[in-house]
Amino acid sequence: MYKKLFLAVVAVMFMSALGAKSISAQQTYDPQITSGYGDVEVTSKEVKSAAKFAVKQHNKNSKKTAKIVSILTAQRQLVAGLNYMMCLKVRENGKIRTVTTVVYLNLKQIYSLSSWAVGSCKM
Repeated sequence: MYKKLFLAVVAVMFMSALGAKSISAQQTYDPQITSGYGDVEVTSKEVKSAAKFAVKQHNKNSKKTAKIVSILTAQRQLVAGLNYMMCLKVRENGKIRTVTTVVYLNLKQIYSLSSWAVGSCKM
């Protein structure tokens, strides 16, 4: 009788372990690696906000009036905050230009423009 009870307990433990394993396998996670860039949707709210900030800050720094035509690509890097590297098509002084820009979003949710480079996208 004890042998049957022991086998029943072992079977229940085994089945529970299998069940727990299948549940954790179904969980989703963001595979973003610290210090590595990963692709992010250009239509996401975060990317649009970062792009708008980049153009606004560039205009302030350069006293120009660039406007976003489109966001071509975007990547995100997890650091002590987030870096958004974006390839933008902008209209500046009547000319369409391609720009690679990086915007940093710190842990207090404050943006800063890290770089703005005119030319083909370097992503």
